[in-house]
Amino acid sequence: MPIARLAGAGMFRSCKDGRGSGPWTRSARASSREVDMSIRAVVVLAVLACSGAALGGVPALTIAPDNGFGTATMHPSTGEYVSVGGVWNIAAGLPAGTTIDIDATWRNFSSITEAPGGVLGGTRSDYDSELRFPMVGTGALLGFNRLITIPLMGGGGANLTDFGPRMAFAPLQLFPADLRRMQGQILGDPDFDLLRVTAGAEFGLPSPGQSALTDLGAGQWNVESFFDITYRIDFVGSPIGALAGLSGSTTGTIRMQLGVPAPGTLAMVGAAGLIGARRRRR
Repeated sequence: MPIARLAGAGMFRSCKDGRGSGPWTRSARASSREVDMSIRAVVVLAVLACSGAALGGVPALTIAPDNGFGTATMHPSTGEYVSVGGVWNIAAGLPAGTTIDIDATWRNFSSITEAPGGVLGGTRSDYDSELRFPMVGTGALLGFNRLITIPLMGGGGANLTDFGPRMAFAPLQLFPADLRRMQGQILGDPDFDLLRVTAGAEFGLPSPGQSALTDLGAGQWNVESFFDITYRIDFVGSPIGALAGLSGSTTGTIRMQLGVPAPGTLAMVGAAGLIGARRRRR
């Protein structure tokens, strides 16, 4: 897709056939700031691709089916979010100079219910998912290696994401997102009596994002999405494991990204998903 088409106000034009009413619409035209952002994003993606600056995981192409309303259901069950620009970590409560680094993926979305509502005036999604945590110790925990999966159960509002309005049937749909709630834990692990992850604005951990859908034809959408997730990891070590006698709570921020630009396009979110990727420990 040519950059001129991507950056033009046409990407936010309203549907003329009236099919875009309800939560899937967006009536506002792109501001000049959004246009400039999309162009800068394309440039930054090219620079990072050449420099190899991004750390963490590598997003993969994600394609989702049309949901019958001229868009795709979010989050897509066909993809996973990977850490870019850094990794999650546990530092608080560990010996000085020691961390547990986690190249996390957020995946296996199922039981997805997306309905009108949410703080962005579009839709709210409730779902089951999981965090896959490959853990690698440093410093005093050098040699510590674990792979732990933390279930994130939905259905009762424990895990929620809000999405902004999007224009149904538009070939390119760009809309904001906000992770409202993410929480899951495991108990009784050989190394962790407790390992809990919490994120999202409703827990005082703001985690804004952005998403884009590109129509591929034949009822298929290319999906790109990212979140700057502010997380808190609480742990209590097991008395029989490597973390015996240790406990702590670490807060940080990580960019999680799903999808890449559709083949033959330079969609904005695929590039913006790498801008400002960072890790911050508190």
